[in-house]
Amino acid sequence: MKSGKKVILLIALSLIIIGIGSSAFLFSQTSMNQKTENAIQQQAQQSWLPASQVKPGVWTKITNQDFAPANKTEVFLDGWIGCHVAAMDSWLIYYVLSHYGINFTYEYHTSDPYRTPPNVPGLIFESYKAPKNSPIMFDWLYMYNEYLNETTLPTPQPMNYTISPTIATYDGLLELKEFAPQWVYNIAVTYNVPIVGQFKSPPHVVTMLIVTGPNGTWLLLGPSYPPSAIATLTPEQVMEDLLTQSNPQLMNAINQFWQVLNESMGKPTQVSTVTQESEEFITYLHGFGFTTYYYPGNQSSTFGPSEWLMYANSPNRNPIFSGNLNANWVYKQANAFQYGNITAWEEDNQLLGSEFGSGYEQAAGDAVGPSFANGVVYVGSDSGQLYAINAQTGETIWELTTPAAVIMSEPVVYDGMVYVGLGPATFTYEQGKLNAYGGGHRGLYTGLTGMLAVNATDGVPEWLFLTKSEVMPTAVAYNGMIMFDDGDGNVYAVNANSGKLIWNYSYDGSANMASLDLYQGNGYALLITAFSPGYPVNMSAIVALYVNNGSPAYILKVPFAYGSSVGDAVPAVYGEYLVDSFMGYPVYHGVYLNQIDVRQVLLVANVTNGKIIYVENITGYGHPGDDNNGFSPLVYGGVIYVPSHINRTVAAYNLTNGKLIWISPKMNHASLADQPVYYKDYIIVPDFDHITVLNASNGDLVNKYYVGVDLGKDQPLIIGNTLIDSSIFGYVIAIPISEILS
Repeated sequence: MKSGKKVILLIALSLIIIGIGSSAFLFSQTSMNQKTENAIQQQAQQSWLPASQVKPGVWTKITNQDFAPANKTEVFLDGWIGCHVAAMDSWLIYYVLSHYGINFTYEYHTSDPYRTPPNVPGLIFESYKAPKNSPIMFDWLYMYNEYLNETTLPTPQPMNYTISPTIATYDGLLELKEFAPQWVYNIAVTYNVPIVGQFKSPPHVVTMLIVTGPNGTWLLLGPSYPPSAIATLTPEQVMEDLLTQSNPQLMNAINQFWQVLNESMGKPTQVSTVTQESEEFITYLHGFGFTTYYYPGNQSSTFGPSEWLMYANSPNRNPIFSGNLNANWVYKQANAFQYGNITAWEEDNQLLGSEFGSGYEQAAGDAVGPSFANGVVYVGSDSGQLYAINAQTGETIWELTTPAAVIMSEPVVYDGMVYVGLGPATFTYEQGKLNAYGGGHRGLYTGLTGMLAVNATDGVPEWLFLTKSEVMPTAVAYNGMIMFDDGDGNVYAVNANSGKLIWNYSYDGSANMASLDLYQGNGYALLITAFSPGYPVNMSAIVALYVNNGSPAYILKVPFAYGSSVGDAVPAVYGEYLVDSFMGYPVYHGVYLNQIDVRQVLLVANVTNGKIIYVENITGYGHPGDDNNGFSPLVYGGVIYVPSHINRTVAAYNLTNGKLIWISPKMNHASLADQPVYYKDYIIVPDFDHITVLNASNGDLVNKYYVGVDLGKDQPLIIGNTLIDSSIFGYVIAIPISEILS
C-alpha cells in the first residue's frame, strides 16, 4: 500500500486472529452485509464477460464500461511488493506511461527470494507527475506484506504457509475494499479470486493490471511474458534493456500493453518506437558508412504538405498547415536523456554556469525543430541520427545513423528526397583562437561535414556533397537545386538529384544557424544568407544572391552586430520586407561574457535591394547569450513577433514603422531564441518544460501547458489539430492543439 496504514492493518488483523481464534468465524463475522455485496456484484456483472472466458496471462476486454474519470484513461496496478508479476508489470507501466509525459519516482526492487521464481527485478512506485491535461492517469495498491505471511518484521522470512487460506483471501479483499476504487474490488471478486487465487498456495488475491477508458476495460491476470526474460538480470540491467529496446520478450509485452491502452482510449495504436520487422541497409559514401534501419510496416498515409522546402517551410517562418492529424504521442530518440533525469545538465548549470549546461543542448538532443511532409515527421539529432516518424502513430519509419557528430538543421523534403546538413557547432583549437579575436570559421576540420541526400521512403542515402566546414543552417530547395551555406563562408547550389555543383559563392564570414530564406520576385529569385564575422574584422552581413548563377544582388553589412549574432538569427521575408533581429552595439568591460553588455536590434530592410528601412534598439543593455546570440523573428499579418532572452519576453512590433505593440509577461525558463508560432489569434512559445500561449492581440498570457519534455531553441509546427516539436534532450512530441490552448 501507499501509506503507514499497512502496518496498522496487519497489527489489527493479528489482534483479531488472537482474540477470536477462528479464521472462519472471523470471515463470517467481519464480512460486509452479504445481500448488499451480492447486489453490487450482480449489477456490475450484468454487462461483463463471463469469468470462464478470461485466461491468465492474456489481455482480455471484460466490459465496455468505463470506470475512469471523464476524458481520462486509467491504469491500475493491484499487486504485492514481493510478487514477481507485480515486478514484471512495473516495467510495462514505466516504459509506456513515460512516453505520455508521466514522470515516476520509484525504487529498484526484487521480488520475494523465497518464492518461485525468486528475485525478479522490478520497480516500486512511490509517486508520479503527469503533464497538465494528460489523457492518462495511474493508480496502484500494494497489498499484504512483502513476503505474503503474517509477520510485520522487516527481515525476510521463508513462506511457511502459516497464514490460513481464508485469511489470505480475506486480507487482500479487505485491503482492496478499503483502499481501491469499488470497480477494482468488483473485478477482483469476479475474476481474480475464482480464476487464479484459488489455485495459489495459499489462495490469495494475485496481481492485476487493469486499463479502463472511453472504449472499455481490459484486465491482465498474471504475467504477459515469461519471468525468465528478466529473472537473471538486475533492475539496472532491465532499465538498460528498456532504453536500448534490446529485450524482445519484454518489448513484445510492452507492445501488447500499449495497444490495449490506446484501444481503451478509443484511439488507434499511437506512440511506439518498438517494431519487430525491419530491414537494415549499410551505404558507403566517400568511404564513410551510413546505417539505415527501415520499418516498412510503419509507413504513414499521405497528408499535409507534400514538401518541406526551407526552414519552417515558409519565408515568413510560420509553419502552420491544414490536415486531419489528431495525434498524441512522445517519441524517444536513440541517445536521449533518461526521461525525467537531466541531472548532468542541471548540475553543470548550477556548478559551472549556463555556458556549460548549454553544451548538452548541442550534443544530446535536437538543435532545431522538426519538419513534415506527406504524413511523416523528420527530425535531425545532435547525436548524428536522422529519423522519419509516422505522424499518426509515433512509430519509426526509418532511422539513419551517420558518421557525422551532429545534425543541426531542419530536414528539407523535396521531390522524394530528404536533405540535411552535417557538421558540429565547434571550433578547432586554431580556429577557436581566431574566433576569440573576432571570428574564426566554424566547424572547419572538425569531422564529417557536408550536405546529405536521403531517399524519403526508406532512409537510404543517395549522395553526399562534402564541404570544408559545418552545414548547420537549413537549406532551401528551389527549381531543381539544393542551396546551402557553411561555416567557411561558402554558399553552394547543387543538383537535387545528383549532388553535382551548379555554382559556388564565397564570403569572408561564417554561416552558423541562420537558415537560408528565399524571395521570389518578378522573373527572378533571391537566396538570402547571413554571416557572422570573419577574421580579422567584423564582416557580419546579410548577403542576397541570384539563384540562377550565385552572383550577389547586394551585401547588407552589419558592422554594429555583436559576435555570431547575424549568423545565428534566422531571417524572415514578408512581401518585400526582410526582417532580422540580433545583438548589437556591444560595450566591453572585459573579455568575459559577464563583462560585455549588448542591446537587441531589430533590423528591417527592403529585400529586393538591401536598403535599410529602420534599425531599432528594442531592449536595454544585457549580457550576451551563452551559445546563440540571435533572435529569430516571425512575421505575420504585418506584425513582427520577436523573442528576447535579454528581456525574457516576446514582443510584437508594427512591420512598417517598428512601433511597439505589446510585450508579453516574462518567461524566465524559456530559451527565447527561435521564432514563436502564430495560430488562430494565439502566439505559441516553447517554454522549457511548458508551452506558453499568448493572446496575439495584446500579449496577455492565455495558458501554460506542461509538456513533460524540455524544449529549447526550437520552433514547433502545427499540422491540422496537432502540434509537433522536438526537445533539447532527445524527444519528439505530438500534442492535440486544443489541449494546449485550453
